Amino acid sequence: MRDLNARTYAAMKGQPVNPAVLVTIDHPTAMLYLWSGTGDLSYGGNTYQGVGLFAGIDGVVSDTTLRIWEVQLFLSGVPSTALDAVETSLRNKACTIDIAFLDERGAVIEDPIRMADPTLDHPVINVDENGMHTLIIKGQLGLWQLERVLAVSWTTEEQQDTYPTDVGFDLIPLLADKEVTWTLT
Repeated sequence: MRDLNARTYAAMKGQPVNPAVLVTIDHPTAMLYLWSGTGDLSYGGNTYQGVGLFAGIDGVVSDTTLRIWEVQLFLSGVPSTALDAVETSLRNKACTIDIAFLDERGAVIEDPIRMADPTLDHPVINVDENGMHTLIIKGQLGLWQLERVLAVSWTTEEQQDTYPTDVGFDLIPLLADKEVTWTLT
């Protein structure tokens, strides 16, 4: 269990609060802000769109085991006209899942609790026999990045474009022909 911050704890002691799930997705066309209620919710300068009972999250785990955890975000009742927007690849895009608490006016009490920050994969769209569309976005938590092969290499020119004062790559040709003798000290 993650710790509650002082403001959330004080608010919970003094009045009833309602939990809410806030999800942020780095969609290729624009950031998506969704929340577990209905209507719009303003927080942190962003407007979260309510998805209500049509949404769900599965697989958020808090554990010390070194393994890859899979998180799934579900959204059912997606109209077919909206599917074009979500069929874009979300692979390697960032996502955050926060638990927030709302005061009696429906405003977010500051500092929601970060539950997960998965890296997303491609969305999957299922259509049932009634024509109901369900969008499933899978993501991974944990050390899965260690299993990926990095296919990135830099040239001296690319390094100079990004870091103009760094001359480390200029020394590589000198090292290639250098004979190094190691001695025990």
